[in-house]
Amino acid sequence: MTTTERWSGKYEVKKLKEFTRDAFETAQKHIHTLIESQIQEAIKEQTATHKARFLFSLQKSMQSLAGYATLDYDHAKDIERFSKSVHTYATVSSFMRPLNWALVAPAGEGKNHFIDCISQQLAADVTAVPFNMASMRNSDDLESVLDAARNVTVDGKIPLVFFDEFDNDPKNIGLLLPLLWDGQIVLGSRRLKLGRAVIVISGSDEQIMQHMTQACDMRAEHIPMEHDLRKLPDLISRVNGGILKIPALKDVEPMDRRIDKVCIAAALLRRKFEKDRLMSVPASLFNFVYETTFRYGARSIEHLIGVLQRVAIKGGCDPVENGVLRIAELEAILTNIVAHPDEGLENHFIHPNKAQGIKENWDKAKKYDHIVPIWCKVFDDFKTPSLWAPHAIGAYSYQLERELAGEVTRGQPVDVTSYAGIEPLHITQLWLDEDNGEWDHGNKDLRHVFFNLSTLRQLMQEVVSRTDRSPKDVGRDMGASFGRDFVRFLKEIGEAEPDMKRLLGHWIKFDVSGGWGMWEYSPESNEQAGEVRVRNSFFAAMARLEATQGECLYCPILEGYIEGVVKELAHVAREGRNCSANVEKVSCDISKQLTDPKTSLCVFKYTINDLTPRGADESTSGKTPK
Repeated sequence: MTTTERWSGKYEVKKLKEFTRDAFETAQKHIHTLIESQIQEAIKEQTATHKARFLFSLQKSMQSLAGYATLDYDHAKDIERFSKSVHTYATVSSFMRPLNWALVAPAGEGKNHFIDCISQQLAADVTAVPFNMASMRNSDDLESVLDAARNVTVDGKIPLVFFDEFDNDPKNIGLLLPLLWDGQIVLGSRRLKLGRAVIVISGSDEQIMQHMTQACDMRAEHIPMEHDLRKLPDLISRVNGGILKIPALKDVEPMDRRIDKVCIAAALLRRKFEKDRLMSVPASLFNFVYETTFRYGARSIEHLIGVLQRVAIKGGCDPVENGVLRIAELEAILTNIVAHPDEGLENHFIHPNKAQGIKENWDKAKKYDHIVPIWCKVFDDFKTPSLWAPHAIGAYSYQLERELAGEVTRGQPVDVTSYAGIEPLHITQLWLDEDNGEWDHGNKDLRHVFFNLSTLRQLMQEVVSRTDRSPKDVGRDMGASFGRDFVRFLKEIGEAEPDMKRLLGHWIKFDVSGGWGMWEYSPESNEQAGEVRVRNSFFAAMARLEATQGECLYCPILEGYIEGVVKELAHVAREGRNCSANVEKVSCDISKQLTDPKTSLCVFKYTINDLTPRGADESTSGKTPK
């Protein structure tokens, strides 16, 4: 198992916040792993890790716009461009004409939901005023909408007027032209001045969508136009913000949006069953959504989820049991949708084999019988990962993995006091075994015990006062003993690679997590030598009372300890060849313990010497560790 396969909260949160194509594609792969894999042996060992990455990927799908799910990087960029355009217009008062955008999307792809989410995200700047022009009976209806928009300005905000289905009647095009130009319109005897506003027009007529897409792509070829649409070019020319396309969920080129269907389904399920404490969903449902073509995109997915809720209630069952979505009743319908015409599902699926094809899709999906999470208790207790404070990422991500591994039940409070460690967690992680009163490290030889400095100082005074052995010799034995235990621990977790720089890094992080101070190292290019710097060392802190002597009494112990550990690590890095290590103190800031103890710095120089030449017989150099 490679290090990159391990769960690292710090890395995953960083990836979650990245707005790059690679980050979005990685999230897509994480989702695909759980809904298209039958949890084979290859990933069974890391089920909790895969679930955690699945959860993080669902969170990433909301990165471009809260509440609006997509892992389509190009679409996410367009959303960000639209959002920034609206925010800039709302905050720069010198823009006097309306900001006009066109929203192009097939029916059912979530245009109204998109506008709602934008309005919520930019609530400090704008307020949405939606109007479906298909419902317009006369100009009075439009007048009331514009009055509502003008009332928004009283609160110091910019109205975001959304004219949906403007293409319902070609006459609407001429009606909107003056409004898009200077924010004014004459209705009967009234001249209504809207002033500064964001106006979004949207339609789903294929011919109009084709013309708008042509303009967006800067194509020059002529598209035949009906006589009633002769004013359309004039309208498009007034779209001064841009044209935003919501790609159809049926699309597989240039972007396969099947993963987005899963993200949308997860978001809808979470919203629909939040009060029921929904946490997990059978992978079979997500696989069915992934593989099935929905006639009306997001609207059809929402209809499917609505049916799921209704049939559970009709059957007298709770739709959520122990945090898991119940789908047994829905399965009975999907295997024979013709027998359930009242649910209206036939109108929302597309399959060449009709109802039989939908049954086949479901039969294939049933193979995926594991459960995948869409929410977790850690999110309830500590908010979603993008909001985690940097110092808390390690603790929260550790608790998340414990929860997904089944080590924390839904009724248990998340106990971050039982955690200690820094990244990488699989090297430094500690947890409290309350039943036995010890800090466990996953290795019986690595037990952490807490002493106060006074107690440690008393022990160390006994060491430095000995006449039979020097403090450095004692420290060297300490380091060698710990080093052997630490090497065994690294072998157990697959991290004992013959890489001295990496091994030193693991040890340094381990000692930092044990409270030994802030350790750093800088190897020379040949890795035969380098420096170890220890700031705020507890050895120096113990010697505070003797700081006036200008020398740390206990630095020789630390010097020997470093030498012992480095020798054991070098033995692994050189794949079992005999070697020696030598460590000398370079400097000691013991005097700072009286003025600024956190900055006191001890610097040590280490050198490594091979005692057995490379290529010598293993019988003389020691057996290579396995």
